[in-house]
Amino acid sequence: MPSGINTSSEHGKLRSMEDSIRNFVLAADPKSANIVPQREGNLALSSAEVDAFRASYGEEKSFRADYAAALRQIVAIHACLTAELQGFTAKQKSAYLWKPHADALTYLLTCANGLEEQCRAIVKVAEQRGLAEKTSAMNGSLQKLRVQVQVAAAALKGANGG
Repeated sequence: MPSGINTSSEHGKLRSMEDSIRNFVLAADPKSANIVPQREGNLALSSAEVDAFRASYGEEKSFRADYAAALRQIVAIHACLTAELQGFTAKQKSAYLWKPHADALTYLLTCANGLEEQCRAIVKVAEQRGLAEKTSAMNGSLQKLRVQVQVAAAALKGANGG
């Protein structure tokens, strides 16, 4: 983790993104809740992701609560990566304005890797319980995140001279 990064601030951005998406999904017409408008463009959600943002399990300790929370985190990290990547790309040629975006991207990549571990455990439980639909939905969401992670990692690598 870069020394200049404020993990508390970055975690707050992630939480804020998750809350923002949840608020949109809860307020939106059910027919259009899967397209969340963002500054960087629309964020498309799968049916399982929409359901995860609609779900309210409070502090419940259960598979379904862990599953929904993981899907929400996948989407929030994906959305934050998209936003930070746009800021990073736009400011890449400046003397120093790109640095906070690079640090944020690095933080988000670390979060994505940790979340991947959590999700593997959730998928394993889903497979053991014969929940093929949940396994498929989680794997689909993870694949979208992996693609975004690769794009962000390539941008950072390119900025650092490969």
